[in-house]
Amino acid sequence: MSTPRRCTATEAALAAAALLFAGVAFAAPHAGTVAQLSGPLLVQKSDGHTRIVAKGAAVDVGDRLYAGDRTYAEIHFADRSSAVLAPETQLSIDAFVYEEARPQDDAARLTLTWGGMMVTSGA
Repeated sequence: MSTPRRCTATEAALAAAALLFAGVAFAAPHAGTVAQLSGPLLVQKSDGHTRIVAKGAAVDVGDRLYAGDRTYAEIHFADRSSAVLAPETQLSIDAFVYEEARPQDDAARLTLTWGGMMVTSGA
């Protein structure tokens, strides 16, 4: 029986592509930051992991935020907009694109599943 022939050039190209895409994903700027917080705020990341965050924590596209029953949280977004989450609120950051030099490409999509929030527009 012969052993299958390995194509190291193809493997090297695939590995390089994987590293390139990983670098692009890692270099993506955060959508915003937790600016004020009173009570527990949970963030479920796009990979499914959930953690309690503190003031100053970054939030990203794909995150789902859960404000506790006595929690108020203020999120400052990269475009200088903000959202204040009321207690017992779930908010998903579905899309957020902001590049000051290219305002025509800016976009934000937030989904309020339940609860309440106040939004102040930015740039």
